[in-house]
This record gives sequence, structure tokens and C-alpha cells, in this order.
Amino acid sequence: MRAHLFVNPISGRGRAKAVLPAVMDRLERSGAKVTVVLSKVRGDLIEAARALPSDADAAVILGGDGTMNEVANGLAGRDLPVGIIPLGVGNVMAKEYDIPYDPEAAADVILGGRTVRIDVGLMGDRRFLLMAGAGLDAEVVRRLHEGREGPVHMLYLRYVRIGLGAVAGYRFPPFELELDGKIFARDVRMVVVGNTRSYGGPFEFTPRASAEDSLFDVCAISSPSGPAGWVGHARSTLAFFWEAMRGRLLGIPGVTYGCGRTVRILGDGIPVQVDGEVAGKSPAEFRLLPRAFPLIVPQA
Repeated sequence: MRAHLFVNPISGRGRAKAVLPAVMDRLERSGAKVTVVLSKVRGDLIEAARALPSDADAAVILGGDGTMNEVANGLAGRDLPVGIIPLGVGNVMAKEYDIPYDPEAAADVILGGRTVRIDVGLMGDRRFLLMAGAGLDAEVVRRLHEGREGPVHMLYLRYVRIGLGAVAGYRFPPFELELDGKIFARDVRMVVVGNTRSYGGPFEFTPRASAEDSLFDVCAISSPSGPAGWVGHARSTLAFFWEAMRGRLLGIPGVTYGCGRTVRILGDGIPVQVDGEVAGKSPAEFRLLPRAFPLIVPQA
């Protein structure tokens, strides 16, 4: 196996460099020829993945969900299996497929696992593997990345603090949502378009999602039925997040849930995120490429 190991040195609160020798040893002792690609600035792994030689057998990610997203975008148009050694904070795809968090055990999965083909989301020509969102969740993402330097410490507590600040400062502009060419929900304040069950941390907005079913799961949160105005929206939104954390979001008033392959945000100026990265503002369209990404996962 000719494996190219993409390393984000700040992943795992800076642990990536420390575990790199053990990971390389595990792979090389099994006969793999390993080439290390070290990230220096955000986004550079996209170009590094594009430049992979044609004889590469696998791409291996030593990092988190953001590192995986960069490599996935760089590999667009290629059918190269990708393995994950999860060292980020969210590690959503690793959680989805029970990939071990121990780096050497994850390396063993790459050496002896199976390859599944998972769906890929597109916003324009930008790929995403986990989820996209618009409205409040994208505003939280924007604030989370604002001024970020180096590893993210205590991310969940930071997310809660920034999320509460976003609720206090966000005006909850409404928008319409179109699913497969038909109006799906009106007066929407937030939407999550999920390829995976987990949203990150303890939250599940799309608990019925599967990365292999050739469909997005879409969770739209609309205006509350209680007090109108900002206070009502803020109170209702906090309740939605609480229920998403408890796994009881579906079926409550204000939540519309469905599946499809094309999702459009109808409205201007709504913040948008893909895979937890800022992706501009609406109008926006998300399209699904069925089973377009080969991922190495544990044996069944």
C-alpha cells in the first residue's frame, strides 16, 4: 500500500505530531509505504490532495473533520480510498462508523478494514461529507471561527458560550426551504442538511440520516408558536437545541423533517456553513452525489 498521510499538527490540541511516529510505525511494519503531508495553513491540504500521484493507493487523515473536508475537496474527481485517524474535537465521521479514537487502533482499521461508498454533498463545487446548515447554526459557526488561532481548547464549552451569544445577537431572519423542487418549509429560522446522524458533540438534528442511503436528511426549524419577536425565537431555539441533545427533537411543533437530494435556501443574506466551516450567505443550493466517496471503516 502506498499511503499518503495528511497531518493537521494542531488537531487533538496539538497531539498529532506526538502520535505521528507511532502511526507511521504501525503502517510501515505492515508493509505500507507512507508519505507524510504536513499542513501549514488552513486550506493547503486541498491543493496537496489534488497533487497526489496517480499511483497512490490510499489517503489517510490524521486530524479532525475539517482536515477530512479539505482532503475530500482535493480528491474531487478521483476514486481513492480514504482512512481516518481521528484526532479532532468533533470526529463526526469516526463516531458514525465506530472508528477507534486510539491512533494505532485506527491505523489497524486502515490496514484491515473494508471500504464503503458514502454520499457527498455539494454547494456549488464545494464538497461536504457531514452536514450543511443555514440560519442560527451557521451564525454560531461564523462566530466560533472568528479570531480562531491554533488548537481549539474546550470546544463544547466554547460552543455553548458562543451559541448563547449568537442567540442574543442574531435577528432570526425567516426564509423558505425548497426540497427536490417543492416548497418544504416556510418561515424557517434554521435548517440542518445532514449526511450523518451526529451534528457534533451531543447534538443530533438528523437522527435518521445514513451516509450511504443516497439522500440528505433535512431538519427545518420554524418560528415558535409562543411569544412573537426575538424573545420568542430565542426561547424556542434554546428549547430545540435542548431536545436535539436529548434525542427528542423529531415530532415537536416547529420541526419539519424530510429527505431528498436537492435543498435550496430561498432568501438573501442567511449565513451558511458546510462541515462546520463558514460558506458565505444565501441564496444557496445543496446537491447530493450518491456514494461518491470511498471511506475505509472497520470490518462489520
